[in-house]
Amino acid sequence: MKNIRNLLFLLLPLALVLEESRAFILNYSKCASLVNHKKGALYMANGKTGTSKSFRISVKLPVKEGVKEEVIICEPVLKEKSKIIEVRYPIPYALDVEKNEVTGLPTCYLAGWNGEVPDDILRYCSAWNEDGECIIHDCCESSWEECVQALCSNLPERTDEVVLLFERSLRSVYNV
Repeated sequence: MKNIRNLLFLLLPLALVLEESRAFILNYSKCASLVNHKKGALYMANGKTGTSKSFRISVKLPVKEGVKEEVIICEPVLKEKSKIIEVRYPIPYALDVEKNEVTGLPTCYLAGWNGEVPDDILRYCSAWNEDGECIIHDCCESSWEECVQALCSNLPERTDEVVLLFERSLRSVYNV
């Protein structure tokens, strides 16, 4: 199975397949024109330190020379108790995420080989802005199209991996 999956990733046509709100496979030649991110990383509004329910996430972003560490303080989007799962994929990658029709949030619908599982919510991803800086993109506060643009900005000439942060319910059957 592992060999088939590796072969699948090698043979993927790297084509951006966007169905209205379905998952996609990245096409770097088409994605390059979609990148239009603003400068800077995301932090909780007004510089607050959060509440007792807030997540405080330290993330190491891939940059050309080493790593850049960012700290994100954010509120959970799930009403039940949850946790943040960090997932990293080498470029190119495939991701089984779609816009949830009920919540409008980018939601995983198939388990991935690096740890994301169905019903995980894609909260943040690494993205590259117009100045060539790696930033954190808030996928829940942006439109689906902006989320796709952020994911597509992780081009092989900029980075060798993408960083994804998912929120997972502690009630999830996948919690072990």
